[in-house]
Amino acid sequence: MAMCFKSLLEKQKGAVMLEAAYVLPLVLIVALLSVEAVNYASDRYSANNVLANLNESILLEASAVSSGMTATSPLVTCQNNQVVPNESAVQTLLNTNIQNSQVGGAGNMPDGFQLNWTQQTVSGLLVYIVNISFPSKTLVLPEAMAQSFPVKSNTIVTLGFSC
Repeated sequence: MAMCFKSLLEKQKGAVMLEAAYVLPLVLIVALLSVEAVNYASDRYSANNVLANLNESILLEASAVSSGMTATSPLVTCQNNQVVPNESAVQTLLNTNIQNSQVGGAGNMPDGFQLNWTQQTVSGLLVYIVNISFPSKTLVLPEAMAQSFPVKSNTIVTLGFSC
């Protein structure tokens, strides 16, 4: 009977070694990838917040100019009896918001930041599509992975205000 327990202990010792050699590294890799996924989601959330704030700022100022509450506004102007965004002021506001957000961090612009601003007219309404993209920040993965998975976010600003 003592021999039976001894052989069971030896088998158990081998199983523990297999677990340490094969399972533990897999658990560590899964944990690190989970941290990177949360970090990527956080960057994406911050970018979406910046664009939502931009959209809200443009619409509030366009409404104020259209209703006559303010005659001038830094973000929008009146052209041909229509309220249109001032693209340079919008770019400045977007850059400031990105730098002050978690994405930029401490007044820095993310490397590789790109802004694409397109205008369309749909049923008499001015539609502006604002796309931003930048490489995500990685915590434990190499920087090459950040280039492979850029953070992309967009918003649509629809203006139909007259002035």
